[in-house]
Amino acid sequence: MKYFITTIISIIALSIFYACKNKQTINTNKTYTDIDMLGNILDFSKYKPDSVLFKYTPLLSSIEGRQPVIGPKDYVLESVLFFKPESIQHIKNEMQNITYLTANQNKLTHLYAFSWLPNKIKNELKKQELQEFKATQFFTSGTSDMVLLKDKIILYALTN
Repeated sequence: MKYFITTIISIIALSIFYACKNKQTINTNKTYTDIDMLGNILDFSKYKPDSVLFKYTPLLSSIEGRQPVIGPKDYVLESVLFFKPESIQHIKNEMQNITYLTANQNKLTHLYAFSWLPNKIKNELKKQELQEFKATQFFTSGTSDMVLLKDKIILYALTN
């Protein structure tokens, strides 16, 4: 009986070790371009971007100018989703019937000009009148907001 219990515990420990070893990890100090990796966080069943750029950071080390959030969210996702013109047009058409969130343009520019964004995208944010939308209709089921630019969506989400 003692041998049986030891064997069971050993099998469980090896299974946990193997599962943890093979789990895909994300380095939170790096930006990523892997669509499939981001697809594990966001739902691309409705609209899949052509390319992505994102950073996934533990919540406590990432909030810049955002309201603190109370709840079971552990990570901040800052992402840029790049689309073909026809895809972004479909999204814009769908968004015509959705009320956007009202906010000061300077505040929106600051909130979405993530520190790691390329200057080209930051400049585009400054030049365009922004409308902020909840991203739950499109990509997430959690706390998330997004702004649309010419051929991209900049999305901010709190995730598990």
